Amino acid sequence: MKKSVLILGAISMFAATLFGAQKNPLVGEYCGKVEAQKGYFNDNPEICFRVHKEGSDYKIDIQRDLWRRAAYYARFSAKEVDGKIEFQNPWHKISGVITPEGVEGVIYDTVDKQEVSYNFKLPRLDRKSPTLGAKPPKGAVVLFDGTNLNAWRATNGKPRVWKLNRVEKSVQAAKDSEGRSSDIETKRKFKNLKLHIEFMNPDQSEKGAMNQSRGNSGVFFGRFEVQVLDSFGSEGGWDECGALYKFMPPQVNASLPPENWQTYDITFYGAKDKNGKLDKYPRATVVHNGFIIQNDIEVKEGTEWLSKNRHLKNLREHEFPIKLQFHGDPVKFRNIWVEEIKE
Repeated sequence: MKKSVLILGAISMFAATLFGAQKNPLVGEYCGKVEAQKGYFNDNPEICFRVHKEGSDYKIDIQRDLWRRAAYYARFSAKEVDGKIEFQNPWHKISGVITPEGVEGVIYDTVDKQEVSYNFKLPRLDRKSPTLGAKPPKGAVVLFDGTNLNAWRATNGKPRVWKLNRVEKSVQAAKDSEGRSSDIETKRKFKNLKLHIEFMNPDQSEKGAMNQSRGNSGVFFGRFEVQVLDSFGSEGGWDECGALYKFMPPQVNASLPPENWQTYDITFYGAKDKNGKLDKYPRATVVHNGFIIQNDIEVKEGTEWLSKNRHLKNLREHEFPIKLQFHGDPVKFRNIWVEEIKE
């Protein structure tokens, strides 16, 4: 973390130019240190801002560490004026300004019964997944390389209507001229595998609060779903990005802002039988943008939306396709490949 902050500080001007072209250039992550000589912030100087948008409002979270489930220092709403956010918050009497380049501010605190002030200057993090653009290893099954969708079929038995972009080497969930579509699934089936897949959520912040209507899709292993959603700035709940849908929330919310390519590297072991009976439940490990968010989780319940359908009483060892969900939102996918695991 310390090394990353130093490097990112050196490229902050480049990052500002890069992010200025985005739909909401203030949305992002900003991390650094408070310049404190004594007191709490001398012992704990790290501080991070996470900024996301809901409708016309920006939501600001202030934390010590973005990637741990810990209490927030502060959470508040703010408005953009002339391309920046000026803020004052009662938490430690903090004030400052957020621009696409970073966050600058001052914290007023009381140490040894005396009022002191500490400055901070936080560069924007240009965080990318360490496996973004990963090449399929020798022997891998390439499911999508951007040239065609020959490995996939529509789950409703009709022609696929998803959009293929050969320039971007992506495929996008889409509707036909009559507003209809379906999920797509692989023609090939698997039992145990390692999957690499990259996805991009659209920026639908104009819809308002963080919910299931922002960049919703999913990666399925048979009936078991790893949720895809625009969850940047959310709590990381059991129905948000990286969750084993409605079964297990991600250990940490590793989401990037919308309109950024993200990665899943998922190891999935299907159910196992012994003597004609279920012996082992499926297991899943999910790495999201380089963070282990599900670590060898035994999936003892279905991931269906309706609770009454989540029982696994008829589950048996079987081969299954990989499915990408159409949920009405234009989510994109690319660079999809699988390594089969033999047991």
